[in-house]
Amino acid sequence: MRFRIRRQALVIAVAVVAVLLTPTAQANVVDPPPGALGMSAPACSEEDCLGQDPLVTRCASDAYTPKNGWRDLAGGGYLEHRYSPRCHASWTRVSRSTNGDVISVENTQERRHGATIATSGVTEWTGMVPNRWGLDEARACAFSRQVPTCTDWY
Repeated sequence: MRFRIRRQALVIAVAVVAVLLTPTAQANVVDPPPGALGMSAPACSEEDCLGQDPLVTRCASDAYTPKNGWRDLAGGGYLEHRYSPRCHASWTRVSRSTNGDVISVENTQERRHGATIATSGVTEWTGMVPNRWGLDEARACAFSRQVPTCTDWY
């Protein structure tokens, strides 16, 4: 029994060394073609996105909420500034909103888009405004239960 365990350990060790010493081909690393990663090209960019829906234009696929880009609302909802680096555009998204809440997104070039919430408890969003690095900043705002709330500029 002892001999069999030693022999198995020796066979495993030889196999591992053989695998480690076997030369392997170098893989050529290339960028995948557009759309290969499941992200098709967005339907708009920058100014072309003004007022458009981020879901319809596929800008929401790479969007994120920047640091300090969210706030709690007086009506119990949650306000977010959403930004798409591929589209260079921003919009406001609100979750658990209250009927009558008003949400908007604005940039430093005075481009704005807004919406009024018609059904409580849902997630809603505005159309987009351009948000180009070095040219614009944007922020998300809401008016919930007569209390104005805005995120930081980003």
